[in-house]
Amino acid sequence: MKYTNLKSTLLLLFCFFLVQNMLFSQEKQLKKAALFLEQSKYPQALKASEKALKENNKSALGHMYKSIAIFNMYQDPRYAKKFKNGLKEALKNAEKAFSLEKPAVIRAAFSDYLNELLNENNLEAETYFKAQKYSKAANNYKQSLNFNPNDTLSLYLLGACYWNENQQEKAMEYYKKVAQFNFSAFADSNAAPHTYQFKAFRGIAEFFMLREQWDSAAIYLNMGLEMFPYDHILKGHRYGLYRVEVKDLPPSLDYLNKVSHILKTYPTDSFFLHKENALYIYLFKNALSHNEYHFVDSMLGIFVLDRLDRKKRENAQVIAKYDVFIGESPLQIFEKLLNYAKSNYHKDIFFWLIDKWVAEIEQKDLVSSSVFLNRAQQVFENGNTAFAALMLLSEYEKNKKVTKWNTAVFDKISLWTKQELDYLSLDYLYQITYDIQLTQKPKIKNLHKTVAYAFVDALIAENFMYKAKNILKQMLSFAPEDALFIQDVKSRKLAQADFKLNYFGSRISSFGKKPTQGETPFQLSMLYTNCESGKLSNELLQNVNQRVNYFRRTANLQNQVYFLKDRNESCQMAALLFEANKILTHKPVEGMRCFTTKAVEAAENALMVQSNNPSLAVTALMADKSESVGNRRWLLYPLAKDMGFGASPHYQVLWVMDQANLNDTATYKSSFIAWPPEGFVPKMFAFDKWSFSLFDDLNDATVKVVDAKKNTVETKILPFVDGYGMPTIVFEPQIELNPENKNDQVFWVEVVLKNKKKFNYQVRFFDPVDL
Repeated sequence: MKYTNLKSTLLLLFCFFLVQNMLFSQEKQLKKAALFLEQSKYPQALKASEKALKENNKSALGHMYKSIAIFNMYQDPRYAKKFKNGLKEALKNAEKAFSLEKPAVIRAAFSDYLNELLNENNLEAETYFKAQKYSKAANNYKQSLNFNPNDTLSLYLLGACYWNENQQEKAMEYYKKVAQFNFSAFADSNAAPHTYQFKAFRGIAEFFMLREQWDSAAIYLNMGLEMFPYDHILKGHRYGLYRVEVKDLPPSLDYLNKVSHILKTYPTDSFFLHKENALYIYLFKNALSHNEYHFVDSMLGIFVLDRLDRKKRENAQVIAKYDVFIGESPLQIFEKLLNYAKSNYHKDIFFWLIDKWVAEIEQKDLVSSSVFLNRAQQVFENGNTAFAALMLLSEYEKNKKVTKWNTAVFDKISLWTKQELDYLSLDYLYQITYDIQLTQKPKIKNLHKTVAYAFVDALIAENFMYKAKNILKQMLSFAPEDALFIQDVKSRKLAQADFKLNYFGSRISSFGKKPTQGETPFQLSMLYTNCESGKLSNELLQNVNQRVNYFRRTANLQNQVYFLKDRNESCQMAALLFEANKILTHKPVEGMRCFTTKAVEAAENALMVQSNNPSLAVTALMADKSESVGNRRWLLYPLAKDMGFGASPHYQVLWVMDQANLNDTATYKSSFIAWPPEGFVPKMFAFDKWSFSLFDDLNDATVKVVDAKKNTVETKILPFVDGYGMPTIVFEPQIELNPENKNDQVFWVEVVLKNKKKFNYQVRFFDPVDL
């Protein structure tokens, strides 16, 4: 037992002296390695460090010395071939040292070398990155981060590797670290940020914007723009964020404040400048409608001060392109607001502003009616008659119960109507006299008639035919003593002008033909062999729309129709399908060339004509020769408002089936739609088949047609066919119109329903004036 203890003691003593000897030997080799490194004798340093590590492989110092020696030999041309993988080996040994010793100790002792090593590693990574070898580049950057987890350049570039490999979620981990590290450093020291850092903020903003995570996007955009206030990509993202923030906001004071705040960052932005003005106008109108005059006065003060300030800025000329209200004086801004309110028929705003404008000119808080009238007269004499007429209307609205004021208005209008006025001036004067004439005093009634007939002439000259017809209809009720004048003179003038401007003026050339003077060319780059539909010009579409509305207006329909872009596109796809298959059908089927769902939708809702001329196609639809005249009925359907049109070289497609105007249903239970209609109709539109439509039971209805000599015209009533627009009676009166006869040819039509309802109307076929 004693022998055994002695043997163990001797073994322990031997091991102790051996370890001491090894430690002494390793220390000796490490000192040699350090000396050789200092003398730039890298092969000797490598050998010494390897001997030291052979004695003890857990020496952090030994691994660092070996790393330094290998790295320098890797960079030395004399040893480069032997140490072509020297960078990896140097990194491997450095990583080993970091695992054996506290990283902070290693960084403090070898900071310069580690920076050099990381730079070289990142340069290699950059080479991989540029070659789009993102996985290899990512490995290098990860190694760099092992030595310095806060190296923002490596963090950013590692994130960029993942971003380019479509691993955006992974990239965000590193981009966020870059953003947070650098923003904290920037905020603490206000040091200039590195140039690469803005890209991290760009990536984060794009990531959150695409995912509609607006709050997160805002946080990082604010951080990024604080560091990089002029970065155009970040500014663009924030602008997009602002657009999103206001997208669903209802018009309100909060909305206005938000937009005004945005304009501090984007003072010349057209969208927000327009939006701000629109919000002011909305708030003005809303406050005035609730008699909140204190609020609207306050808002007007802010509005004027802001526009005065904008006029003084360096970028005033740019702002003025989008903010039409900026000016050099309050009076100038008032005038611009007044003109805007007048042009856009915001009468409530105009009426409120005009008092303030006159008070500003007169430098008084309040002005009397006589002073106001004198100012209106000055405006009139300066040539701004519409402005003056609207001033008169505004003052009339406030004082119309005052007899003395009515007399003053009467005298002013009597004076003004002695001059030739534009339609807008007459519109305002018509509104005043229409109201005054309710007293039925002969003098006032005559003044209203003078204004009304002049107004109709002005509307016809401006091609506002719908409104002109409505005014004449009102005048028939107001002044039945003028019935002959209204019907024979004014209505004829309107019908002649309407035909010239809107039928003859909507001519389109046939496809492939050179247009004659005044015709719109029918040009189309359709290539049906490749199913390319081509596109019709806006002018051509406007002409077709114009012709459709001409027929509807002549038929005494109250509303015009509009062509919608998406319906135009669908009709164009249907025209392509028809052209490709040389067929017309309401039910295209799969397997047809150029088959699309859009084409099917249009075919099911459209009228179709095989024709090479779009404008003549509309006329052909009106001249429908079928017993039901279904095409004409849909074209004159009063509930329609939204249509569309498409054309190919040989086929025309007009979307007509629509009920967007449903509110008119009750109207056409008592008001009929006929062709030829009541009133003036060009002789060329005396088609063989006449029609009478009404939302009522037309079964067993009777029709009687009488000519100018009171002779009953032989008339055939065709079988009643339902299902095309309104319920309709179709009949064929046996008449002959003499084309050589330039005089009107008049017929009276009487329709009696089985419930004894009776409808009588006169059709007057006329020869349009020379064109």
